[in-house]
Amino acid sequence: MMPMPKPKPMPMPKPMPMPMPKPMPMPMPKPMPMPMPKPMPMPMPKPTPMPMPKPSPMPMPMPQPTPMPQQGGKWHGKGVDLSDPCSATGFSCLKRTGYQYAVIRAWRSSGVWDPDCASNINNAISAGMNPVDVYMFPRPKGASGSSQASQLWSKLQTTQFKGTVWVDVEQESPYWSTQSANQQFFTDVVHTLQSLGATVGVYTSKSQWTEIMGSSFQGGKNLPLWYSHYDNTAAFSDFTRSAIGPFGGWSTPAMKQYQGDQSACGCNTDFNWSP
Repeated sequence: MMPMPKPKPMPMPKPMPMPMPKPMPMPMPKPMPMPMPKPMPMPMPKPTPMPMPKPSPMPMPMPQPTPMPQQGGKWHGKGVDLSDPCSATGFSCLKRTGYQYAVIRAWRSSGVWDPDCASNINNAISAGMNPVDVYMFPRPKGASGSSQASQLWSKLQTTQFKGTVWVDVEQESPYWSTQSANQQFFTDVVHTLQSLGATVGVYTSKSQWTEIMGSSFQGGKNLPLWYSHYDNTAAFSDFTRSAIGPFGGWSTPAMKQYQGDQSACGCNTDFNWSP
């Protein structure tokens, strides 16, 4: 038996590559725009107001009152005394005319405060007179000397007064009493005023003092003397004459009233002099 020839393997045909169809591009759908949510407005925190520093108030300059001229001088040259009202204009005129100081009635012979005293004092000081004194015409047959003196001093404390209180000793009987009673009354007035802090002087004349107090009484000799003698002479030359001085223990006066009942610058005055 003949062997069967082995069949030759048939070559397998190579498969033809099949072209791959190109994929058709699929149009991409356009994305639908998504509406953006509107942002919710966030409330802005209100800023805490910073307190503004209050500006320090600038101090407004206070109007300064016109200072009153200083008091405390002594009598020198010519001056006036008066018991009637005198305006600031009148005192200014008197000052320009050459009268340097003034003595104002503060206590009336009726035993009461003179209501014109305070304005006269202020007007005289404003005019530049220095010193500005007052005189007290006490009433011996009224309240006690110490009571009248205390009342006077209390009233003077409400004014610009810084001068001398002159105790007026004049007008004889029946205004005054007996000489011994007059001496005691005078002493009470003077001591009370001094105890309250007043500087005290005496206004009188030799004839008045001798009649009222007595020729031997020297209760005022340590006080300044303002004497009256209407000789129209601004000098003490008359004080050496026996009818005028010395008296009451005074050897040298401080001031002289040399002319009375005058009118000057619209004011009723007496004229005085001191060296």
